[in-house]
Amino acid sequence: MRRPVTTYEQRQWEAPSQGTQATDWSILSQDAMHKALAELILSEKVRLRELRRLRQVRYRKKKENYAHSLEKETYRLRNETEKLELERCGIPSVAPSADSVLVATAEYFRLFRHGFHGTSDMCNQQENFVRSTMAPDVVFNVKYGPEAITETWKFISEMLEGVALELVSLDMGDTGSLVAGTRTTVTITEQTLRYLFPHLHRKNDVVLLKLAEKLLEQRIAMRATTRFAWDSTRQRISSPQYRYRYDAIGANLCKVLSGS
Repeated sequence: MRRPVTTYEQRQWEAPSQGTQATDWSILSQDAMHKALAELILSEKVRLRELRRLRQVRYRKKKENYAHSLEKETYRLRNETEKLELERCGIPSVAPSADSVLVATAEYFRLFRHGFHGTSDMCNQQENFVRSTMAPDVVFNVKYGPEAITETWKFISEMLEGVALELVSLDMGDTGSLVAGTRTTVTITEQTLRYLFPHLHRKNDVVLLKLAEKLLEQRIAMRATTRFAWDSTRQRISSPQYRYRYDAIGANLCKVLSGS
């Protein structure tokens, strides 16, 4: 017959059990604390990363706004410089009658300094000017007639954005013609790439697609000379001949692609 368990013995058995339970709670508490601390550290890293990203976005936006404001101011100053240069040369910048090659040339660059306008009023001014100052058989980019000039400008304005035609110099030629030096600044668009650089849109060529991305929305400058031949008998321009400096255009494109 088994003897009954005394109170002292029962306490001796329960003591180790209670100690083990306390140890388990201590381990669980430490694990929870470590987990909470890790989550806190991770959350802080995410917060700091997002804060840095927002700062970079704000910095880029500020930089873009500053560049845009500089571009607008530069454009305004160029227009003012062109106007003053024309006044210095004694060439009127208003719409006079086309009675000389100087007057006609000055008016040509005034009306087309931003390309062909879609608004009816400015469009009518441009078309009326071309009809009144160009000879009926005028030659323009291997095409004939005043309409060839307006059609070419329409095409340029559709293919390129932000056209800014700047008159740099004016020189009288030996035969009564006038040679104008110009600087044209334009923005490359998706339409520009599709028409002028169709090979850059090959979807299976990663290198060409990256080149297209670099060119997109870039502004490039193109220098050219235009010779305005004057028909003194009919008092009309007979042949405005453009000649672009393609070496300079290529150099500008290479500069954009190289990121320099």
